[in-house]
Amino acid sequence: MNGTYAIVIDSYGNVTERQLSNHNEVSIVSNDITNDVRMVKLNRTLSAMPPYYDFSANYNNIDIIFAYGQTPELSQHQQKSTMILTLEQHRHSASTLTTKAPNGIIYYSASSILFSDVNQQISLTIFPDSDTVQIVCTGPMYAIGFGNDAMNNTYAIIIDGFGEVSERLLGYHNPGELLQAKAKVLSDIYFDEDTRQ
Repeated sequence: MNGTYAIVIDSYGNVTERQLSNHNEVSIVSNDITNDVRMVKLNRTLSAMPPYYDFSANYNNIDIIFAYGQTPELSQHQQKSTMILTLEQHRHSASTLTTKAPNGIIYYSASSILFSDVNQQISLTIFPDSDTVQIVCTGPMYAIGFGNDAMNNTYAIIIDGFGEVSERLLGYHNPGELLQAKAKVLSDIYFDEDTRQ
């Protein structure tokens, strides 16, 4: 399975391309820059064993920590904060245009502006029936930790200024431990004067 290219169609009809790895947790659906703003869409399994965050444990509120950096490389954060994402329950119907889920399927979502001065935002959608969470991160060099209001022993997704995505178990005011690489970018598009695909 490790290194195998796969096209995955989930129970909602969503199609993703993935390069599989052992114990795959995260797939990068897209990693785009438009008007100098990066947007990364990730899919991940809901349930996970420590040190990865188990999104299936709570469909109501999720504590998050977040920050952005001073440089494109992983470094001391320029600004940081915490909040609670409050998830709303939805039932997909024929009139719902934002997701490809069969009628009657329940899903949960939350979105928030994290730092408006740098256009940093997060959107989280949980699909319990397919054991999937979709995370959309917008903004500069980016770190978001789930399930805690402090860094120490918090599972985090890091997106550096070059668009590289990693998962870490954060330490006490340090970057902590890099977790096993589980993601590979299959689409990296830059829309500007010089278009890259």
